[in-house]
Amino acid sequence: MSLIMIINTNYMKIIDTTTYFEEKMMMGIRLNILGPFVDKFIVCEARFSHSGNEKEIKFNKKDFPEFEDKIIHVIVNKEPNDIIKKNELSSLELRLNSVSRIKEQRNYIGNSLKDYSSEDYIIHSDNDEIPNLEKFNLRKNKEKIVIFNQKLFYYKFNLILPNINWFGSKACKLKNFKNIDLLRATK
Repeated sequence: MSLIMIINTNYMKIIDTTTYFEEKMMMGIRLNILGPFVDKFIVCEARFSHSGNEKEIKFNKKDFPEFEDKIIHVIVNKEPNDIIKKNELSSLELRLNSVSRIKEQRNYIGNSLKDYSSEDYIIHSDNDEIPNLEKFNLRKNKEKIVIFNQKLFYYKFNLILPNINWFGSKACKLKNFKNIDLLRATK
């Protein structure tokens, strides 16, 4: 008697992506809530803060041993090419540089998506914007882009703003994906 193994190559993966900046507790919450639904977590960290200060890499997937095999940690090692460089920057130029660094960090995640199928789903949100995948099955979704209606908490879990909807987490199949910044800007 021989054993035949059938591999389902049509299995749609769900890839959760987020940026990281010293948010270990929030990352642990995110991993635990999304873990049962997500096949891979891509966590992107930059060597520069949004204000441009060089910083140490703080994320370590060994801090989350139950998810270590699901985590891909990517690091942005350089400043964006469009940073305004001069001795004194106006507040507007400082803000433009900050936005450019944020965009670079988010879009860098795209470099880690080459090994996935066009039918796989990518979710992107800030670390504290955690979509509820218990109530929404991406594998049954027919829409091009999913925008999650989320609860808005203000700095602490006990400070909820119940009358405000927050639309932070977005998802789409990779075949509809251009880059994180465009997905994030979808309204």
